Amino acid sequence: MNYQNSPMNYNSNNGVYDNNGKRIGYEVTAPSGVTNVFDNNGNRIGYSPAKR
Repeated sequence: MNYQNSPMNYNSNNGVYDNNGKRIGYEVTAPSGVTNVFDNNGNRIGYSPAKR
């Protein structure tokens, strides 16, 4: 529901794209430093551990 994460927000800088340039989701970095990756529906599909 957050417009910042919406696929309709073409100015968003947190989109995740496939090799063809199609937006497949978005990423959000938590305060702990973990980056969570979500699909366009808000389902978590992966993560990247915090960088030390």
